Amino acid sequence: MSIKISILLVLIVGFALGLRLYKVWENPPALSWDEVSIGYNAYSILKTGRDEHGVFLPVDVFKSYGDYKPPLAIYLTIPSIAVFGLNEFGVRFPSVFFGTLTVLVTFFLVKELFKKTISLPLLTAALLAISPWHINISRAGFEANIALFFVVLGVWLILSSRSHPWRWSIAWLPFIAGMYTFNSTRYFVPLMGIGLLVYCWKHIIVQKKSFTVGIIIALIALLPILPHLLSKEARLRFVEVNIFSDQSIVERANDRIAFDKHSLISTIFDNRRIGYARSFFTHYFDHFTADFLFIKGDGNPKFSTQDVGQMYILDLPFLLLGIYIMFAYFRPQAWLLSFWLLA
Repeated sequence: MSIKISILLVLIVGFALGLRLYKVWENPPALSWDEVSIGYNAYSILKTGRDEHGVFLPVDVFKSYGDYKPPLAIYLTIPSIAVFGLNEFGVRFPSVFFGTLTVLVTFFLVKELFKKTISLPLLTAALLAISPWHINISRAGFEANIALFFVVLGVWLILSSRSHPWRWSIAWLPFIAGMYTFNSTRYFVPLMGIGLLVYCWKHIIVQKKSFTVGIIIALIALLPILPHLLSKEARLRFVEVNIFSDQSIVERANDRIAFDKHSLISTIFDNRRIGYARSFFTHYFDHFTADFLFIKGDGNPKFSTQDVGQMYILDLPFLLLGIYIMFAYFRPQAWLLSFWLLA
């Protein structure tokens, strides 16, 4: 990169850091219970080598408040607690740090996707730097924010391995790190991995030795947490939040069928399978509503300021224009990014 581009990138990343760091110990105004759990366990490991339940250096899971937390976010918080103390800033600094790094890595990801332009990676990094969605999750101790960094890093490494085959040996490790960081990443990463395999398949065939080495290294890195991933404890969060735990859907379906005296039409259109499908698509497409994206944002104040959507309303026309241009002129990239969005 030229000196001019490097300076612009440093300014963008510095501005992103400032937005995420400014009075982060005051705003959000209080630690959430997840932040308390992460901070106290990090402090406990720092002082005793054991978690709050007395387990010595857990590598698979930290038992928390009715939850089983992946370990990496807690270990990444230990240096921050050691330097800044057991306080709001110490707990939140890792999220600020990795949120800022995500802006940097996004530059390289877009540069890899669209090789013939340098303005687009800079613009993308700048937009992420001021994104209300990303600023919000970067100013609190959200494991999801740290996991997002690993996901973006992993996608960039995998795509860049096509022209740098030696990177296959480490390309999948950020995905594994994401699985050690946040529960939902464990469901997303396999989906994204399949999409990337399809996207890079022609290069994988040619570079299969390097690719195979990388897969073996990733599987070895996964071994410590594998027993937990296969346990009932790992499925606890999924059991709590998945739509099939909502018995009201079954009750509503039974009531409707009974009201219609078990007619054939009611049996077909009011059964529980239709109810679960309706519930799934309703919740899924909530993420694409104008109210969520551009007007008010997430209904939970912890994940949104409530004064602006997850994105700015000014983003909308450019988003639509960008979708059109990508499918018109950059179709492979458009399909990969669309798959990422839907996954």
